[in-house]
Amino acid sequence: MLDNDRCNCCGTKCGNIVGDTDHDGHRSTSGIYGYLCSRCTKLRAIAGTGKGFAPSVSAKDISRVRNMLAYLERTRFPDETRCKTCGNPIPRSDSPRKREFCSDACKQREYRSRKSNAIVTQVHDQDAAQLSELEALRTQVTDQAHTIDEQTGEIAELRERIDIERHYLEDTTPRYFKSWLKKQPPSPWRDRFLSDQLVPMRGSRAQYEAYMRRLHCSEEEHEDFVRLWKLMLLERD
Repeated sequence: MLDNDRCNCCGTKCGNIVGDTDHDGHRSTSGIYGYLCSRCTKLRAIAGTGKGFAPSVSAKDISRVRNMLAYLERTRFPDETRCKTCGNPIPRSDSPRKREFCSDACKQREYRSRKSNAIVTQVHDQDAAQLSELEALRTQVTDQAHTIDEQTGEIAELRERIDIERHYLEDTTPRYFKSWLKKQPPSPWRDRFLSDQLVPMRGSRAQYEAYMRRLHCSEEEHEDFVRLWKLMLLERD
């Protein structure tokens, strides 16, 4: 409760008390500050404008008045609605609809801020989605590049094998296969092949295969002969 005999700012008890005034300049006791002494009334005007300092008025007095007036604004009407944009009290009205802004300018400013934030959020979400999509595409391209490298290696290996097979099938040149075979690791059929005096030192693939049949070599031994002949072609050609 306010004391009508004391200043609501400095607490001085005196008879020189003035109240807030309405827009017509009449004395009022229902203002936001209640009753103020004449000194605090002058300080209030100075505190509001920052002008009119007198030698008897110190910066400490101005600061005290400003702090007290701010406190009175908070405690005089604690339930009053404040503007969502600037924080100033919203003038009371008879409308049942609760106002959120003190003026159309604050309402428009809050709308522009909300719209700007929504655009920033939308752009941020779009950037995040594009970055995620870009990262997925980069991963996909990397995987495809690895697959292409593997397939390229397989294709090169297949081409090499095809070239060897073609070279083997088309080879009719007499070669010193028996001399070359002596340098390879021994095996039962190779020992028989090398010890046979009828097998010439030089001959074509078809001639050597005929000697393999005469020696009654098995299918596995013939496959070993084919493998060795291809190996000789790779080393010498």
